[in-house]
Amino acid sequence: MKKICIVLLCFLAAVFLNNQGVAKQASINGENMKEFVMLGKMKAKQGCEEKLEDALKTLSEATYTEPGCLLYALHRDVEDPSIFVLVEGWVSKEALEAHFNSPHFLQQVSIITSLIVGEPELTYLTPLCTGKKGSVLPSSQSHSNALQGS
Repeated sequence: MKKICIVLLCFLAAVFLNNQGVAKQASINGENMKEFVMLGKMKAKQGCEEKLEDALKTLSEATYTEPGCLLYALHRDVEDPSIFVLVEGWVSKEALEAHFNSPHFLQQVSIITSLIVGEPELTYLTPLCTGKKGSVLPSSQSHSNALQGS
């Protein structure tokens, strides 16, 4: 079931980014990296699930406004609520590096790392093909409300 959820998240991110005019090739090691999707998966330490959710929501609210951010969607595993997944869309490798050096990221990452087991798993993806009948992803206007549960 968890693999199905991750595949579905990847598909939804690809649909969203494809509809935003995302280039279809990327290489994380390439010099001229095109737009891409990054998945970040982490597990909260026992008893830290709500604190981690709050820290990730705070990070999401600030990150979504960054100029190079196409998508920044926070998810929680249905079967294991200690698992959190971020689906991120970036215009370039440089935009992601700018995010990693932003004040809000640096402030929240120290909190987040104290609340998780081990290191986050990062996966870089290139959208290949998509189809769309509707979207469950928050629009830029409703992103803040979605983060607040409204």
